[in-house]
Amino acid sequence: MIAGWIALASAADAPRFFPGIDAFHGEWYGEQLHALQEQSLCCDTTDRGRVIRFTWLRSFHHPVVIRLNESLNGSWSVVTKIGTGAGGYAPRTILSQAERMLTARHAAAMRSLFNPTSWFWSTVSAQTTNAVANCARDPTSECVTLQVDGSQWIVEVRDGDRYHYVDRWSPEQGPLRELGEQIMALSQQDFGKVY
Repeated sequence: MIAGWIALASAADAPRFFPGIDAFHGEWYGEQLHALQEQSLCCDTTDRGRVIRFTWLRSFHHPVVIRLNESLNGSWSVVTKIGTGAGGYAPRTILSQAERMLTARHAAAMRSLFNPTSWFWSTVSAQTTNAVANCARDPTSECVTLQVDGSQWIVEVRDGDRYHYVDRWSPEQGPLRELGEQIMALSQQDFGKVY
């Protein structure tokens, strides 16, 4: 019984990374981010300014986090972390970490995400398993099926007190895929196969 209380206390102390997400995904994503020594962008009171974070959890390849931070003087840095293990399994430790500055041109492209009328802010955060039931009723809706091979693409944006995230499974096209690829290119890292 004491072990159960300790486990509950540890879960209560663990940082919450995503609001309004189911327990399975919240735990999976949170454990990966925690293992990569990332902080919560959504659920703390720390003034982080403007931050964009791309989390890429590939089933059988190393997990990747690419974080873009705006400093007080308006310059942007890109921090890239690659974990050991695979994104679809239990997290391990950091394999590599790199940081570089963004050019003004690249920073301007990222700044567009902070515009209140950007596609990003009006996009539904996560596709939930409830959408599976909708597939039978409405085949034109965004259908979600549970799959084992692929990757989660999660982009978070924090602008002062404003926070939003978009989470998709292996997007093959569309604005989230384009944004993820753009962020990967800014990191100047070779990740191998993109899926």
